[in-house]
Amino acid sequence: MKVRSEELKNFLKTQSSNLFLVYGSEILLVNESIEHIKSFSKKLGFNELVRFDINASFDWNTVFNELSETSLFSSHKIIMLNLGNAKIGVKGSNAIDEITQSIPDNIHIILTAEKLERTQLNSKWFKSVDKNGVVIAHYSVEISQLLNWTIQKLNSLGIQNNQKIAELIAVNTEGNLLATDQEIKKIALAYPSGEIDLDEYKKYITEQSKYSIFNLIDSSFLGKSSQVIKIFKTLSDDSSFPVILSSSLYRELNNLINMSIDMRMGKSLEEVYQSHGVWSYKKNIIKTALLKHSFQHLQKFLMRLSRVDRAIKGRDNTPVLEELESILLGLSGVKNVS
Repeated sequence: MKVRSEELKNFLKTQSSNLFLVYGSEILLVNESIEHIKSFSKKLGFNELVRFDINASFDWNTVFNELSETSLFSSHKIIMLNLGNAKIGVKGSNAIDEITQSIPDNIHIILTAEKLERTQLNSKWFKSVDKNGVVIAHYSVEISQLLNWTIQKLNSLGIQNNQKIAELIAVNTEGNLLATDQEIKKIALAYPSGEIDLDEYKKYITEQSKYSIFNLIDSSFLGKSSQVIKIFKTLSDDSSFPVILSSSLYRELNNLINMSIDMRMGKSLEEVYQSHGVWSYKKNIIKTALLKHSFQHLQKFLMRLSRVDRAIKGRDNTPVLEELESILLGLSGVKNVS
């Protein structure tokens, strides 16, 4: 059964399930849904949590052993299966299909995955989960949706004048949900009364944008390597920096690759801008990057960034900060780093 993400909380108030799949490219929203489900399970007495990170070589017997052991001792547990990119092979697909057919009463299972491709949505394991449990998908948030989401978040924190504030945040974070959430949390700390002077906040945004992740990426695309080094050094002490930078850069590179494909198919730059919703101030930045890097070159950077993402999640030993800086400098045109 598919449940819309915004309807999940109400669904859990009226209906029950012991099997959930939460997937999508928006990490923040995926994690929010997982927390809703865990809260629902804990209210029913499922207080223990066991987590498995799955890959193509994973030994599924460890999960089956956990299921049989839990059943034997009647312990109420939540078992989380992190499927990552969900390339789990035939063995994994068969295992999930078997698991979903007969989940013990004292077990709740939460499966998580990144964005799923069409072949995965048509796979045996996905169809089995859809039939026997609840599936919640999280897709990329458009700017119009981001405004509504931001306004709701600000409302929940009692922030006033939030329409204009939300618009400023959306422009400043360029649609990146993790960065938007971080900015909202900063506002809540800076303005505990909920009253924000709009002019004061505009000035703050202007100052902040000089040393933001988005200015860092723009500087890289424009070939300003010295600016890249300066901004990177300024921001790198923040513990959330690698996660937000990796997510933001991945989105920007993906967009560039898709634009590059369109240009190879004969579309003009203006047609590409229009079809991809490029903002006016970004056009020169995008043009510079597209003229500087070939489709194949951009793909190589994206592959390197995928390793960074795996390292952030503990599945690769790539040095995260060093590789991120190297990728940015490579995109800026510095040789011997790409």
